[in-house]
Amino acid sequence: MSAADRTAEHLKDAAESTAAEMKQAAESTAADLRQATEAKLDEGVRSIRDDVTGRGDDMADAARSAGQQFPAGSIEERAMQEVASRIDGALAHIRDKGFDELSADVATFARRNPLLFLGGAALAGFAAARVLKAETPEPAPAATDDPWSGHLAAPAVRTGEPQ
Repeated sequence: MSAADRTAEHLKDAAESTAAEMKQAAESTAADLRQATEAKLDEGVRSIRDDVTGRGDDMADAARSAGQQFPAGSIEERAMQEVASRIDGALAHIRDKGFDELSADVATFARRNPLLFLGGAALAGFAAARVLKAETPEPAPAATDDPWSGHLAAPAVRTGEPQ
């Protein structure tokens, strides 16, 4: 084996070793990034879940309170208690499951009931738009914003002479 062959073999071994080290470093970096991403996603999901369940608790309380406004045992009172009970059940389901389980449940529901899912999504979109619109107050129009303000001058007084 000549010196050139030995040098080539040495360079080949060095390149393979460097490639293996780079591959291992890339895999380690990818694993670290995956863990950091999953941790951030879990934190975001927990925050959203806490917000949703907090608002849901408020809705259930409001339904119970509305039910108490009706006579005891009336159909309205029972309906509002049932609404509150259903909300509590849905919230328990949300609290007990992780993101993967919830997303799998939603996907399964959507496959089994596509029209109901699309209708619910549209209803949720309309509700979200109403909430966002209600939270953004419209500015009061200024007097200069009125397009008719300059056009409503007092009518000219006629003297009876032709013009």
